[in-house]
Amino acid sequence: NWTILLTLTYVSIKRSRATIELRKLRGELTDQNTLLETILDNMVDFVISCDADGKINYLNDAARDLDYLMGTSLEQLDHMYTFFGKDGKTHLDYTELPIYRALTGQVFTEYEVWAEIKGSGNRENIVINGRPIITSEGKSSGAVVVVNNTTERSRIDLETIRTKVKY
Repeated sequence: NWTILLTLTYVSIKRSRATIELRKLRGELTDQNTLLETILDNMVDFVISCDADGKINYLNDAARDLDYLMGTSLEQLDHMYTFFGKDGKTHLDYTELPIYRALTGQVFTEYEVWAEIKGSGNRENIVINGRPIITSEGKSSGAVVVVNNTTERSRIDLETIRTKVKY
């Protein structure tokens, strides 16, 4: 009887310690998640991610005006936007977009694209950094891109060039 009682007491103490450790780890994980959310939501650049199936699943606060994109597949983007290469003329298919290419394992830094909402006539110059999201098991679980709208800077640069050409 004493052996059973001691065994049960030992198991109970071990379980209590494990529960305390689990609560501590959950608290640390929550704190890390809060920190990451705070950092992402205070960025002026758009942060957009998609899951392994290519459906958009995250937009930071800067990108909240694009909330209609949540759940949209990358293929559907081609029906909503027209994308052009750095030259502003070469049409890009959705499979050429950095987020799609990151989903296939590629890493991008300062990839320049022109984007236009279909039929709007307004083009935005954007510079994109992107990479796949790799799990601890080494599998791709999606992709993330950081999008910097450089339209105003591009227009200023173009005006500067035009001014220099005039004089």
